[in-house]
Amino acid sequence: MTGDAALLLGVLCAGIVVLQIFQGLFTYWHRFLLASASRMANNDIRNDVFHRLQLLPMSFHGSISPGDLVVRLADDINQLRKLLVDSLSSLLKMLFTFGWVVILMAMIHWKLTLY
Repeated sequence: MTGDAALLLGVLCAGIVVLQIFQGLFTYWHRFLLASASRMANNDIRNDVFHRLQLLPMSFHGSISPGDLVVRLADDINQLRKLLVDSLSSLLKMLFTFGWVVILMAMIHWKLTLY
């Protein structure tokens, strides 16, 4: 192996290590932001539901058991949070992937990309 080939191999190996470090940092940042958004959305939804429950008449609260109400609301809020956060994350991933695919297609053959 010549000196230039060994240097190139070393640079490529270092590049792979650096890219893996960046991937780990971005993955951590993504999960942190997603968890934070999920927690904030959950708190906002719970506060809105609580205020709405306070506006309901007392006859409503007497007609339904408290356990049923708590279980139903907790499950509904959790399902809504999952829908909002997971769907948004998937949508952003798909849009990012689509953007890169269009860019790469344009780099390969821009006329065919526009067709």
